[in-house]
Amino acid sequence: MIKRLFVAIILMAVAAFFYSKYVRNVPVVIPFEVIRHSMIFDMEIEGETYDFFFDTGAGTIVSPELKEKYGLDSIGNYQMVDFYGNSATIPTSSLPELTLAQLSRENLEVAILRPLQNFQFCDIKIDGILGLEYFDGQVLKIDLRKGELTVASAISFLEENFGSPLPINYKNRTKRPYIDIHYSESTNTENVLFDTGALNDLLRLSNTSLQTLLTDSILNTKQILDTTFIHKNKGLIGAQNDSINYRVHIPKLQIGEHGFLNPVVTTFDS
Repeated sequence: MIKRLFVAIILMAVAAFFYSKYVRNVPVVIPFEVIRHSMIFDMEIEGETYDFFFDTGAGTIVSPELKEKYGLDSIGNYQMVDFYGNSATIPTSSLPELTLAQLSRENLEVAILRPLQNFQFCDIKIDGILGLEYFDGQVLKIDLRKGELTVASAISFLEENFGSPLPINYKNRTKRPYIDIHYSESTNTENVLFDTGALNDLLRLSNTSLQTLLTDSILNTKQILDTTFIHKNKGLIGAQNDSINYRVHIPKLQIGEHGFLNPVVTTFDS
């Protein structure tokens, strides 16, 4: 009897181990709202739901209102640079728990900053920004067409064949991802930020890169289609301070195995 009980306990333990491993390896599919190619997630803090903007170009941020509401203590600060080159020292706090569907992160360091309200025309108030470090150690698949984010513990648990992976390197403490791109027939590469917070732009081309492409005869002046004056856009920290910029036609933009033909991009000099 004792032997049978011992064997039964062992079998139950083995079954529980493999079941828990199976559950951990099942991808989590999370719906999100798509507005102008931007992704808005329902995030939960202490049972209440808030709208967070998914921005791989920034770290996770909560508004000063949420900091005050949940009594978050300041734990430090770091130097942040926004999309337009403005910099500031931003205070940070530790958020006890931040939940996204079945996922949850505890004691996540977050910056305290007022998010941009780019979706007021849709009557959506952005309460925070969801950064890539929230998914540290996991694999993400973004499907804008379906409005779904799939989170897996390894790429092998995703059914699709994605071909050769594109190398990503990370810069700064917010885990901002950078990828290599090629312009037209150029053999040179440029390491650019993969930024889901850039709204509708496929690429923002720096004026420095434009001048290099002209000097190397990769582009010519006929491919400068138009000029634009100072923009009045705002970054997380300050306003855009560009002077005259350009609309530029690039015959081909190569990202990994994929080529984008004839994109028109806007330059910036901030």
